[in-house]
Amino acid sequence: MDRPFLWFGLDGVLSSPLVEPNPVMVNTLRYLRDFAGFGVGILAGDHCEWGPARKRIVADLGEVTVIVDSGTADARASRWDIFRIAEKLAGIPPKVSILIDRDAETCAAANAFGWRSIRFQDNARACRQLHCATGTQSIL
Repeated sequence: MDRPFLWFGLDGVLSSPLVEPNPVMVNTLRYLRDFAGFGVGILAGDHCEWGPARKRIVADLGEVTVIVDSGTADARASRWDIFRIAEKLAGIPPKVSILIDRDAETCAAANAFGWRSIRFQDNARACRQLHCATGTQSIL
């Protein structure tokens, strides 16, 4: 079986709406990458709108396989083509992708493209769902 590749939404998952780091999800990403060996990527909103706080959060994460910025990924792409662009940049098939995102519509679109998704509502629930989806030891 192919190992899952985890895609974290930047806004609302790795950071709060006030652009403060979410330490639980930041550390979860690090754990899954560094100790469990999963590939991780970030799906982010338009980079042009990023302030210093968002850039700092991404820099503090350390190495991620790929960051896909919806605003610059492909000027010809539709809103939902970001999933195909992400797969191509990461070199993975859709069936291994798991999106963790706060937006229900984005999660539904990911599912329509063959990805699995976890709708982020709170840290504890997201970590439980990641545990089930990846088979890793309990994260929290």
